[in-house]
Amino acid sequence: QAFRSEACGGNHSISESVVVMAVALSRRVLPAVQPRARWFSIDSPWRAATPESVQARKWRKRTYGREVLIFADSKKLAEAAELVLSQPGATRPKAFWEVFEKRTVQSAHLLTPIQGAMIIRAFEDTGCLVDTTELVRALAMELPKRQEELTGLAVRVLCDAFSRHEDEAAKQGVGALLRQVPNVMYQMSIDDLTAVLLAVRRASLSDSHLCATVALKARAHMPTLGFNSLSSLAAAYAEHDHRDVPFMQDLAARGVETADSDAEDFPVALSQLLVSFHKLAIALEPAVMQRYKEFVEVTMDRFTQGEARQVAEMLGEAGEMDLQGKVRAHGG
Repeated sequence: QAFRSEACGGNHSISESVVVMAVALSRRVLPAVQPRARWFSIDSPWRAATPESVQARKWRKRTYGREVLIFADSKKLAEAAELVLSQPGATRPKAFWEVFEKRTVQSAHLLTPIQGAMIIRAFEDTGCLVDTTELVRALAMELPKRQEELTGLAVRVLCDAFSRHEDEAAKQGVGALLRQVPNVMYQMSIDDLTAVLLAVRRASLSDSHLCATVALKARAHMPTLGFNSLSSLAAAYAEHDHRDVPFMQDLAARGVETADSDAEDFPVALSQLLVSFHKLAIALEPAVMQRYKEFVEVTMDRFTQGEARQVAEMLGEAGEMDLQGKVRAHGG
């Protein structure tokens, strides 16, 4: 009361009194307030960390995909897949793959086919530590529905990935993508189409109409195909048991022109090509067959035991008994 009387003088209104009191208080010397020490502890991995290790851990956390694991929308998931694919030698903890897989399964209906292809390639090509069955099932059920957004690259990658799983949904996904191949064939190379044909067979499916359509495109691009591409295409037709004799004869003739017996992988491609013709029961023209016999004589010592056995069997049925004996001798 004494302080109020001194400050206000008894002749001021209430608002004026408040202002006068505030001014009077500001002029008085208040005792200094000593800060009290606060003792506390935290239970976290950062408790005993030095500044250097904190920075290192933050960097590793960002590398593992901190934002992806917390803010996992479709864009972040695709960025994580791109980061993983750009660092093929990097190792990531199992927890990263588990959360990445769960987030992808929950967001499968939001992903575009090309995003799904990147993610599944990140899981399949880097030796992840988790089972991808649920991931493949979710993507196989959702991505083929996005027909307007399908691209040739996405079809190739997804068909290859789905065909490597025994799940029924994965096989149905391959079948759904197979029906879309004619719509995106203009975006696909012959190697892409060959990979799709082989994936279709791994899924226990077959499509003779697609084989015929691929043959039309392959015939148009025949002058640009290399020996390995020709060999893989012949193997795909053998898997589908699709006999197009004129096309296969042209393929064999082109193989003679592009063969390079000095190439490291030439024995594998040569045996694959000859065995494919043998499976389809297509006889080569004499001049072409003579050239392939010469290739076999040059490379027989580089055949593996399995390749030598298959080539020898093919030569025996073709009546080339002398060459068959030589190949068998080299193949052990």
